[in-house]
Amino acid sequence: REVRRPALFIHLLKAFGRKALKSMKLHPDGAHGRSKFWFSNLLSIAFMGWVVLLSSTGCQNNSSTETQQVQTHTTAKTEIKYAKGFNITYHDHYKIVTMGNLFDSSATSTRYILLDRGQAIPEAYKNDVIIEIPIRSIVAMSSMYIGLLELLESESILTGLSDLQYVYSEKVIQMIEAGKVAELGHDNSINQEKLVSLHPDLVMTIGSPNTTINQFPILQAAHIPVMMNSEWVETTPLARAEWVKLMAA
Repeated sequence: REVRRPALFIHLLKAFGRKALKSMKLHPDGAHGRSKFWFSNLLSIAFMGWVVLLSSTGCQNNSSTETQQVQTHTTAKTEIKYAKGFNITYHDHYKIVTMGNLFDSSATSTRYILLDRGQAIPEAYKNDVIIEIPIRSIVAMSSMYIGLLELLESESILTGLSDLQYVYSEKVIQMIEAGKVAELGHDNSINQEKLVSLHPDLVMTIGSPNTTINQFPILQAAHIPVMMNSEWVETTPLARAEWVKLMAA
């Protein structure tokens, strides 16, 4: 029997893929009760679409004489209402992202400085993780982040993935076929030399109880910032959807 799906859900399926939606308990094939599925997930789907519309207005298109790149960066201020894993504060030429530890509330928070490109690093934050914005290239260590880039219309900045197998974005598939996205491996099997050769503006990896920014000394030595994304630990769909605001910052 044919399962009818709303247009927004079709878009989410294309953006995140079947495996990703199943991990969010959004069942593409309508398993576990079709009626229960639609009513229990309607709010989260609608909110995600609303968050995306707000965030995508901040994306900017920057062109050069050689190529045009779409970058995930906005000067607009946003309020974090539901997510517990991060917060953003705004300053003249930089933003401060404070990333809490969702696995251990007693652990020290990690601070990232999103610095306007070309500006001097504030003296008080020279020992923190510095990320120059707008980001021109990113390596994603999870295919989940492709969905965030696609919703922000910023797939073109993607230069590397941990695994090319679970990719459902048509545009990213075309980029892979054109040799524009490298496969880098998982966890201890990450090809760090290849990653360093790409020298992305940011590596986004999955946050876990055993993951710290200090476990990537080769990347630190190469001045490649690593950001841990722990959206999967958030306890509500609203909180998980709100992590798109971090990508848009």
